[in-house]
Amino acid sequence: MVALSYAEMIEEAILGLGEMLGSSRPAIWKAISAKHHDADYKQFVVRLKKMRDAGFLAQNKGKFRLEINYKHKLLKALEQGRTHASVVNKSGASKKKRVVSSKAKKSKKAGSSAAKKAKKQANK
Repeated sequence: MVALSYAEMIEEAILGLGEMLGSSRPAIWKAISAKHHDADYKQFVVRLKKMRDAGFLAQNKGKFRLEINYKHKLLKALEQGRTHASVVNKSGASKKKRVVSSKAKKSKKAGSSAAKKAKKQANK
């Protein structure tokens, strides 16, 4: 059997539990440990937090659920036979592009305001 990453295990457990408002951390861990006996709880907790911080999971009152957009992308990819990695790579790349473009805009604005100030001082 191919070993899954903790992110894939978490996604599989949340989808398997199918709770509408989300699943608690102990419920997700119970589902993972029942299926994958060699899973480590500390690594599970770390990955759960990283997925929440990255925007793949939403947490509400101690319950975790897949983000709506990410869930739709994931289900669509799984129906087409693609893997979890293809969904993560596409969504991660688009986030990085947005960050770079917003930083570039800020630097352009800062540069143009400095140029305007220099022109005003030269005119005086």
